[in-house]
Parts: sequence; structure tokens; C-alpha cells
Amino acid sequence: MSIPSFRSFLRPVLEVMANQDEVVNPRAKLIPVIKEKMNFSDEEALEKLDSGGNRLQNRVGWALTYLKKSGLVIFPKRGIAKITEDGRNFLKSHKGEISPKDLEIFPGYLEFKKGNERTEDETSAQNSNIEEVDPEEKINLGYKEIKNALIDELLEKLLEMSPIQFEELVLNLIRALGYGAPTGKIEHTGGSGDFGIDGIVHLDRLGLDKIYLQAKRYKPSNKISSSEIQKFFGALKGRHASKGIFLTTSFYQESALEYAKSVSDTLVLIDGIRIAELMIECEVGVSTKRKVIIPEIDNDYFES
Repeated sequence: MSIPSFRSFLRPVLEVMANQDEVVNPRAKLIPVIKEKMNFSDEEALEKLDSGGNRLQNRVGWALTYLKKSGLVIFPKRGIAKITEDGRNFLKSHKGEISPKDLEIFPGYLEFKKGNERTEDETSAQNSNIEEVDPEEKINLGYKEIKNALIDELLEKLLEMSPIQFEELVLNLIRALGYGAPTGKIEHTGGSGDFGIDGIVHLDRLGLDKIYLQAKRYKPSNKISSSEIQKFFGALKGRHASKGIFLTTSFYQESALEYAKSVSDTLVLIDGIRIAELMIECEVGVSTKRKVIIPEIDNDYFES
């Protein structure tokens, strides 16, 4: 017997969670318990994916992610997981193997499945029979799902930070994007009396050209209003500035987006999803797990 698909792990993982009040460091602690529960041999537990990484760890990790997005498991504190009341009730009412399709009754899972900014072609491929999707499309869909899960996890990490830590991360991200280098600098100005300015990017050595930053660590439900953007724009005008970037872990009300467009072409609003995407792109707080190389025929070689 080899390690089955991750859907086979959804019920076992949830059952193990139901037998414990909470699990510390769940992705590591669940491995030996699941190995025993599902009767895997030592050899099977060491099985590797073709792209690298341990198959059993991969399966348990994705099962946890799906259960978490469905609201059946929560992480109340960093590194601690526990089953929810919905999770216990679902175990009692649902018999047999749990499939991703079964989780579609939960709004959180549907939101996760929908993903972020998916193109029409990707949506079509996602909804079609997986056997009708070509291998490269399958890779793209898999990467999209991995990226969406990572974005959600990054947003959770950002909300765990203090406001000062978040401001410092934003400055590191701006630096990673290439601003403030090689001739300028970036300074952290956040704190009491900052007048709504958390950072300043100097685009030249003499400080004649600057970008002013404001960073707000808000929960997704607390959307940024137009009044907050107006205050930030007022702070820019008070410094005779023309360029500003407002960043938040949350989102913006439509009125805030419209106001920013109406007052300046150099007032940029960045929401939490975009921050996470830029962190992935610039590898800020993110590292490369492994690279998958896809070989193809070199026709020039054979034709020469």
C-alpha cells in the first residue's frame, strides 16, 4: 500500500483532533499518530513526492488546511490547533470518507476554493472534469491553490504582529521592491506624533523626491473608509508631498478607492491580498520550498 490522496486524510485528521483538547505544533505532532491510525509502514511514511518533500507530511498538511478553511479546525494561538464545535458535529452527522466536495457546505471553504483573482480560463478548468485538463493546466491549478493557501496564512501572520512590527515589515517589502535604493533611504517614522506617516522613502540622495507611507494592521472585516484616505491625503499635503502609499491587511471601501482615484494619480492603495502577493513575489517572510523543473524536447537539437 502506498500513501493515498490527501482526501483520504480529512476524516482521520479530524478524528484525531476530536480526541484531543488541542494539538501543539500539529503539522509535526499529527504525523506519527496518523501513521499509526492509517497503518502505514515505516517505508511508506518516508515516501517522497516526485517534486521533493515527504508525501505523508504533505497529505496531513493539506488536510489540516482544508479543515481549517472549512471552520472545522481552528488555530486559536500560534502553533496550536483544536477542533471546533462544527467539526465535532460534522464528524457525528457525516458518515464515511470526507471529500472536498463534502466541505462545500461551509462558507469558509467555498471562499477558499474560489481563490483570489482567478481568470475565467482557470475557473473553467477548475470546474471541468480534471481528466479533461492537460498536465500543465493541472500544475497551474495546483500552484494557484498553494498560493491562495499561502496568502491566507501570510495574512494571519500579519494580524499576529504588533502595529510597529507590521510597519517594519511594510518598509522591508518596499525596500525589496527596489524603492529607496541605490541612492536613497527608507526611514521608519511611525509612533505617537507621526501625523499619519509611518515611513518615508527617499528616492534621491538629497531627499528632494519622497514617497510617504501609512500602514494599518486591521482585520479583514474592518475596511478602510474614505475618511481615513482623506486624512492620509491631508497629511501628504501638509508635507507638500505628491506621492503616497497606503497599505492595510484589510480591504478598502469602494468610496475610499474612488476618492483616491479622484485626488491623485500618485496615491496608491494596497490591500492585504496584494501585500501577501508582493511578499511571495519578493520573498519577504517567504522562502522557496522546492523548485519543480519541467523538461521538454529541444527540437533545435534534433533538427540541427
